[in-house]
Amino acid sequence: MRLTVLSSFPRSGNTWMRFVLATAMAGKRPSSADLDRLMPDAHKPLASPDVWLDAPAVILKSHFEPAALTAFLRKFDAALPPARQIEDVRVVHVVRNPFDVAISLANYYEVPGDRFDGFIDAVTNPKVVFPGVYGKWGFGNWLQNNSGWLKAADASTPPIDILRYEDLVADPEAGFGALFAHIGVKPKTSVADCVAQCAPAALRQLEDAELASGAPGLFAGFHQAKSAGARFVNAGKAGGYRDRLSVAQIETGLSRLGPAMTMLGYDVAQYRPLKQSA
Repeated sequence: MRLTVLSSFPRSGNTWMRFVLATAMAGKRPSSADLDRLMPDAHKPLASPDVWLDAPAVILKSHFEPAALTAFLRKFDAALPPARQIEDVRVVHVVRNPFDVAISLANYYEVPGDRFDGFIDAVTNPKVVFPGVYGKWGFGNWLQNNSGWLKAADASTPPIDILRYEDLVADPEAGFGALFAHIGVKPKTSVADCVAQCAPAALRQLEDAELASGAPGLFAGFHQAKSAGARFVNAGKAGGYRDRLSVAQIETGLSRLGPAMTMLGYDVAQYRPLKQSA
């Protein structure tokens, strides 16, 4: 069996990618419950392997660092029937700039205003794993996760491709078209249609509709412990951090993470703070 892993640090666009890929494979956008069945989340209880026996390939979502993913895949493979064990693994790792990730995490965890600065400082600190549970889960922090996958890609075991979220946002048709071809997905509808069906505004409508109807799935699970105004799907734009972070916070983040951003292909000069009026 061929296995493709969609890898990322949390809040880096993984769910968006899964929706676009699932739409391409099914010909229409799935519900959030069907998304987890079509492209299982490695961090949730997995359905019976029987679900995948007739599939030419399996696509899994993962936030694991490389070593944690390797350990997970050993257990995953051992649970499969001998005739369907994993023969080929490809990892597609999506990296998003740490500032937008930090803002998205703050939204996800509904960080109150009086804790916001401390939360951002902790998320962009390369010396700590924050939120702390990410260490237990095998995610690491932004630097550990993304630099780990960059090193693994250099070693090419297994084949690993690094994509930048910002490049997908800038030209999603080209980016997803190349991704489909690369991992062997033959879309049942056009790439443009896949992208349109899964645009942030469209996914927000789906989130609202599923909550209003009481439908089970990813969105219902997220909202169980959240406030009424919480959103799983945000605007999804690149560079939104400039609306929330101060010059000092951006400068501190760049001093800590700028070298890694450069190694990941980011032009750090574009992330320098814009002058703020007095």
